[in-house]
Amino acid sequence: MLQVTVQTDLTIYTALELHGALMPWLEQPCEWQLDLAEVSEVDGAGLQLLLALRQQVLSAGHPLRLAGCSPAVNEALALCGLAAAFDDRTVA
Repeated sequence: MLQVTVQTDLTIYTALELHGALMPWLEQPCEWQLDLAEVSEVDGAGLQLLLALRQQVLSAGHPLRLAGCSPAVNEALALCGLAAAFDDRTVA
């Protein structure tokens, strides 16, 4: 299992850079766990990043788990109707 801790906000200002940093790891054919406990802000670009990561990991046949989701992450997922896409997430 690949465990990644995100220590920045998931916003339009950070999503592209974060995606670039994660791309080499996406070639790892394994289960992913993202620790999002320190994420204090999420916008549409951040949600798109999470969905894109989920799709890429799932297409390789592995789950993407969100661990330690901050209140901001949980609220953003709920407001956009995406909570069910990450049913196995844990709350920080």
